[in-house]
Amino acid sequence: MSAFICNDSHVTALAVYAARNRILGYQDALAIGQMLHAENVASVNFRYQEATTPDFRLCEWAAFHPFSRVQMVKAASCLDYQSCEHPGWKASDACKLLAAIIAGEGHGMPGYEEAQWEITPRETAA
Repeated sequence: MSAFICNDSHVTALAVYAARNRILGYQDALAIGQMLHAENVASVNFRYQEATTPDFRLCEWAAFHPFSRVQMVKAASCLDYQSCEHPGWKASDACKLLAAIIAGEGHGMPGYEEAQWEITPRETAA
């Protein structure tokens, strides 16, 4: 299995979604994003024996973009997959939060296959 560090847009979208919906009582999007990103970095560091330092920043466009529920479920599935490599993952708050976002939904949701696996930054006009 391979793993990668999800970009700030991806993590921001999930963090803001969790905060807006107060999933598991979380309300601070920045703190959520930092937590999710740190676990993702820990996973990649463990998998590839690297020493990358977490460096998360909220991404404005992703914070205000109206992502659909199915997009958030697929994005949470992606981040879960990218973050599960290290031994502490299953007991982490980040794992529990992503599981709550996914909440038994997934591949069977209408639009799931069409949703982006990784939310990427929008292209800017030149």
